[in-house]
Amino acid sequence: MKNVPARRTFATAGTLALVSLFAVGCGDDGGDAEATETETVVVDADGNVIDGPTDGQDGQDGQDGQGDTPVDDSGPALTQEQLESVVLAPENLGENWTGGQVESDVESGSPGCFGDIEVISDSLDPIEVGEHDVEYTYSEGDPSIASGASSYEDGNAVAEAFDGLHEVLGSCTEVVGTDTEGFEWDLDVTYDGTLSTDTIDDQVNVTASGTVVDPDGSELDITLRQSYIRIGKNVITVGVNSLGGDYSDLQTGYTEIAIYRFTSVIIDSEPTTQLGPQPA
Repeated sequence: MKNVPARRTFATAGTLALVSLFAVGCGDDGGDAEATETETVVVDADGNVIDGPTDGQDGQDGQDGQGDTPVDDSGPALTQEQLESVVLAPENLGENWTGGQVESDVESGSPGCFGDIEVISDSLDPIEVGEHDVEYTYSEGDPSIASGASSYEDGNAVAEAFDGLHEVLGSCTEVVGTDTEGFEWDLDVTYDGTLSTDTIDDQVNVTASGTVVDPDGSELDITLRQSYIRIGKNVITVGVNSLGGDYSDLQTGYTEIAIYRFTSVIIDSEPTTQLGPQPA
């Protein structure tokens, strides 16, 4: 990949910020799957509780204080091998794309509600079982597509984190401020919770567009598109990020393909190699 300066700036200010929940935003705790007793409370960047434990999750049933933690009936967590099969494959992108596995434990200290997303992600680190992330870039250097998959020990905690994500993004219309790397953000944000298919449990779709100014004063017009999809205690993310341009058809198309791969792996079927849409 030809890594021109503008591309490096976009990679730092774009994909590391929005593509930071769950699969791409989790810590590198090694993915050990030993069972632990945890209570997950989702908070925002200021420490305010977004969505506390569900009734009974703290070991009380809300009546006599003798209830147990709700049964986790969300099914099994995907193994590391399965996670590596879930993400978009080179065959899905085609010959005009380059890329592969990327590290996923880098955070950008994003401003506004994007920082809240990172906080929600961090809350799941202790129960992470495994993760795998890839990123591909079109031959002209733009757009890029990120695909991630992760699994967790506790499906109730993952569902609760998604509730927090809906709440945070449901009231977020803009991201304005400076991140910890010195990038200045000025983005308009739109969100919806429309499911692509009834074969999944939850989905969050978000688009952010506007400008980012790097520490040297160079301004970039960027558009970030991201979908978060949950089935049980397993999560995938799909993001199409660009320096301008309308690539909403790519976001829709590759999200659908990623869901097909996701559901296929869960039922022990061969993931699709369907070719996705290409930039015009």
